[in-house]
Amino acid sequence: MDILTKSKGPEVLITLLEGPKPFTALHQAVGGSLSTVQDRVEELIEAKRVKDEWTKSWPFTRTLSLTQEGRRIARIMRFMKEFLDPSKLSEGKRWMIATLHTHGEVRGSIRLQKLHFLLKEELKAPVGSGYYDFTWYIHGPYSKLLADDANALELWGLLQVDEEELGSTEEGGEKILRVYRLTPQGEEVAKLVLTNLPTRGKLAIKSLERFNQMPLKSLLKYVYSKYGSNRQEEAHA
Repeated sequence: MDILTKSKGPEVLITLLEGPKPFTALHQAVGGSLSTVQDRVEELIEAKRVKDEWTKSWPFTRTLSLTQEGRRIARIMRFMKEFLDPSKLSEGKRWMIATLHTHGEVRGSIRLQKLHFLLKEELKAPVGSGYYDFTWYIHGPYSKLLADDANALELWGLLQVDEEELGSTEEGGEKILRVYRLTPQGEEVAKLVLTNLPTRGKLAIKSLERFNQMPLKSLLKYVYSKYGSNRQEEAHA
């Protein structure tokens, strides 16, 4: 289990953002059992996110402070606590973040739509009522909410979207290929999201690998052949 998902780990980092603290003052600010806070501090020191310094004379006092990396992580944790509590993220955003964390990147907005459609319909991921509803559009199943969520995650600094110009439109009709990846901040959020994702959901996401690696033409053909027979009349709605 990552330190950031353990009890009192995030609290230690966020508290030290205020400045260096003796261990006793840190424990009082963080709360909880003494042994738990001690364990988190030692783990954070080993991970080079916290450093300690002892006074050279009596009374010997241990002062704790953040490393540069620890400060970066602590700021992310504070941001998530104040604004982006992973438990409060919408259903679709959680699955999108988990999917991008697992596969590294998704190339193309059309592919992004199809992967999340297949996650629900093909792989029967245990998605909740807040997941995406898809309508049949020009390139098959499409969710406007999914597109809006990707834009929101990019705006919040959790998603990085790079654009690549294609020499032709053979790849499913896309002239500009949008490549989706998580930012370092997004990766930290993903770690917390995944702790609350059921095992069946994680396995379903991993099973998307073959669809993510499939040429887009083949992916579209697969989706149309299996799910589009009764929806052709909606294709150009």
